[in-house]
Amino acid sequence: MFSSTFEYLLGLLPATTNQKLPEFFQEYLTLLQNTDLTYIKIQDLYKMSNYSQRTLSSYFQKYLGKTLVQYVNELKLTKAKMNAYRFWIWTKIE
Repeated sequence: MFSSTFEYLLGLLPATTNQKLPEFFQEYLTLLQNTDLTYIKIQDLYKMSNYSQRTLSSYFQKYLGKTLVQYVNELKLTKAKMNAYRFWIWTKIE
């Protein structure tokens, strides 16, 4: 759904990321972006990975400077803003 550049522009990735994200972590972020987060529990999000909650938590802090909960909340808001913007554009086209 999002590329890393787009995530950066939306504020989902920090501006000072000097480190390349590990492949498994980038894949996990992509999985989160493509998942309907409306009714899912945080524990279920941890289970979607082959890594422990502790490991994932440390990666979120190390590479994004936020917790999984903060990231998911920001992702939900971003998706809602994008949907509202798409709807606004669609109504202007008609």
